[in-house]
Amino acid sequence: MGNFVVLEVVPGVFAHYAHLQPGGLMMKAGDRVQRGAVLGRLGQSGQAPLPHLHFQVSNAVTFEESEGLPFVLRAFARTGTATLGEVLDQPAKALAAPALAKPCQQELPLDGDVIVFNNDSSKSPAERLPVSGRCTCTRAVQ
Repeated sequence: MGNFVVLEVVPGVFAHYAHLQPGGLMMKAGDRVQRGAVLGRLGQSGQAPLPHLHFQVSNAVTFEESEGLPFVLRAFARTGTATLGEVLDQPAKALAAPALAKPCQQELPLDGDVIVFNNDSSKSPAERLPVSGRCTCTRAVQ
């Protein structure tokens, strides 16, 4: 998984963010995290063939010993679907075409969905992020 951060969002529920840039993590284990906080920079660490974010919600702090849990995102836009091969063969701009965006709320993106988040610069970072509450960083690996 390369560089990653794991947050305990409520007791026994963990959000995993992986493939972050080496040296790009903005926190360490034990730090309290507020909505809108920058966790790290997107990267290509671990076995990643290109920069991307691996995100999952699970019932344990480790990737290998956990079961995935369902979750919903407050808001995002679905721009289409793509296979891994299509993602590797096309520039990201072609896959995330804003003109095709379908607004979604309180949904779980499906496997293969290409999604974008609201990057309206007139809104604060907290209003743009699909995460909420206050949580604790349980693991941060550079």
